[in-house]
Amino acid sequence: MAYKFQKCFDVAVKLVEEGGQLIKTRLWAPKTINTKTSARDFVTETDQEIEDLIIKGISCSLLDEYNFQFIGEETASKEQKPLALTDEPTWIIDPVDGTLNFVHGNPHVAVSVGFYNNKEPEFGIVYMPMFDMMITGIKGHGAKVNDREIKVSSAKELKEALVCSECSHESFVKYEEYAVKNYRTIHPLAHGIRTYGTAAFGMATVGMGANDAYFEFGPHIWDIAAASVIVTEAGGVFMDTAGGPADIMSRRTRNMVQSNQECFDVVMKLVDKACELVKNRIWASKTVTTKASAIDFVTETDKEVEDLLINGLKSAFPDHKFIGEETSSETNSALTLTDDPTWIIDPVDGTLNFVHGNPHVCISIGFYVGKEGQIGIIDVPVIGFRFTAIKGEGAKLNGKPIKVSGEKELSNALICLEGGTNTTPEKRENVVENYKTFYPIVHGVRTYGSAAYNLACVALGALDAYCEYGPHIWDMAAGYVIIQEAGGVFIDPSGGPIDLMSSRMLAASSAELGAEIAKKLKQFYPKRDDV
Repeated sequence: MAYKFQKCFDVAVKLVEEGGQLIKTRLWAPKTINTKTSARDFVTETDQEIEDLIIKGISCSLLDEYNFQFIGEETASKEQKPLALTDEPTWIIDPVDGTLNFVHGNPHVAVSVGFYNNKEPEFGIVYMPMFDMMITGIKGHGAKVNDREIKVSSAKELKEALVCSECSHESFVKYEEYAVKNYRTIHPLAHGIRTYGTAAFGMATVGMGANDAYFEFGPHIWDIAAASVIVTEAGGVFMDTAGGPADIMSRRTRNMVQSNQECFDVVMKLVDKACELVKNRIWASKTVTTKASAIDFVTETDKEVEDLLINGLKSAFPDHKFIGEETSSETNSALTLTDDPTWIIDPVDGTLNFVHGNPHVCISIGFYVGKEGQIGIIDVPVIGFRFTAIKGEGAKLNGKPIKVSGEKELSNALICLEGGTNTTPEKRENVVENYKTFYPIVHGVRTYGSAAYNLACVALGALDAYCEYGPHIWDMAAGYVIIQEAGGVFIDPSGGPIDLMSSRMLAASSAELGAEIAKKLKQFYPKRDDV
């Protein structure tokens, strides 16, 4: 079937090639350089000349057939007016994508032209003149490099992925902060990270299968208009960095990955809704059933909160995985924590408290990537405490930084020991023996009935240590991140490294206190979560 905009495409390819010839002749020649929005946001006489060449060429060849609109980087930068993408056929032009590279004689420079009609992409052209690479995508007709068909890679896991990312040159400190945070998060988990200095080429490499993902905060419409067509026509996904539909005007683009801050912002909106459910139900009548024992309860609120959180997160992050207490309890199968981005959720931690109207009830959410904790949230809705932590950014209570007490002496410590919901004689005997050991030699022993709340109190410095045999991964996942960020230690009760699948944990305000408690504990080994 003939493509209705074939003539437009053919004219654009010729004009892009002409613009590329100008780049070839001037890349290593002296240039007149000016700055725009920042000291790193350059423009040269070549940028304007290529933009003029393309717009004039289109106008002369095609204007009698269409009522075209133009969005060109250099014209828009000069006019400093809000941009509008209308239903009219519109050319979106970046004459020299990678001007900083061009100024330095770096060959990673592209001419990028996208064509939109009724606000929908029709075709995109990204030309790399120094490499003689003409990368194109036409709606419904696939993507090509120099007439060779291209497809995205088959990578589905971050650990297999080569990720490309850029940092906008505008408001540089703001974007640099996000770039550093994302680099810190993604670099240890991916095969590698690439940065080319040109958004159009970086995105186009995803369409070529040369990179598996691309993300950036700050690209303009002219940076991504062409390459977005190439990516989608090559079988890839083009979306907002938060995981929703792409808005080409939003200055946010993503193919695969999210930042911790984005994930945090999304989940906190859901937590707000979940908190209202818990607060409204705690003193209301409840439908209560039991699970593993006569004191292991579940209510309709547990399920409703978990569904609210998981459904909301799936909508924002469809490629993420989930481990939820109620879902896992229903299937009763062994749990697996993979390298994939995974949300670990206890919708109502302290359900026995909840059933009795006791306010020590938490919503506990941990976010893990590559089996490493990235985000921890423990919200105590009835009390009004919200404990949060993002990896590398410290722990907070209601937005204010918190730290563990740092206590090292057992004789000065206020500790927590929990019995849990395991009512077997062996487990109860273990709890009694440990209570008898520690009660005479510490300041005091507390039992609040919520693993998440206990862990949060250690992070706050309100408790100096907490030990329990029998907690599940959803009881520990959030608290693990929060305690680490608050400066505490989170170990196995034997004194060794923590294993979140082991159903055993010891959190302490210092390594010294943790080691002293581990020496005195009577050990107990519950069934693991992964068996």
